[in-house]
Amino acid sequence: MTKPQTRLPDGQVSSHKLILLIAYLLILSVPGVTWVKNSGWSGGVVYGLARLAGLYAFTLMTLQVGIGGLADKLRPIFGARIIRWHIWQGTVAFSLAMLHPVLMAVVFGVGEVLRMGGDAVWGKIALNLLIISVLAGAMRAQPWLVRYWRWVHRLNYVILAMVWWHSWRLGTDTHTWPMAGIYLLAPVVLVWALTNKLLESRILSKYGYR
Repeated sequence: MTKPQTRLPDGQVSSHKLILLIAYLLILSVPGVTWVKNSGWSGGVVYGLARLAGLYAFTLMTLQVGIGGLADKLRPIFGARIIRWHIWQGTVAFSLAMLHPVLMAVVFGVGEVLRMGGDAVWGKIALNLLIISVLAGAMRAQPWLVRYWRWVHRLNYVILAMVWWHSWRLGTDTHTWPMAGIYLLAPVVLVWALTNKLLESRILSKYGYR
């Protein structure tokens, strides 16, 4: 069985949708605004693109956790499109997350990037876990993975925490407003989404839905 959907009045749906879309677009503008504010090209073209890719990867990952963790609340407003958007946005976030270290390797050299320790290690671990999570999502229809892919996919909560620490400690632009606001928002989104998922699972189990 699936969880029954609560239908909102059309007026509420429209107003909620407008507010959420405006908030979404404002959040998406933050990395670009911060990057421009910090003279994004000042360290060279490739390094500038690496910074921008990292900022957008983190922002989109934060949005991904929010959308995935609160899907039950967003679906009555956006319908099935929210899931399709979640998949598309995840693809973009993953691409940017992969692009960031590649560009950093171009700037500093592959050997230097591979040798980086300290807080850089959290980024490396997170990237490997992200690859596993994305593969689980892409292969979710495989019979042997159907029962377990959601649990593997929930590695994204751990990944976001690791990326938060990695980028907050090492990022060139992460302490600059308004990007610093995203870094304050991300833990709230993470805790809220995770709490919602845990409550949802408990409620669904209680009533025989899961």
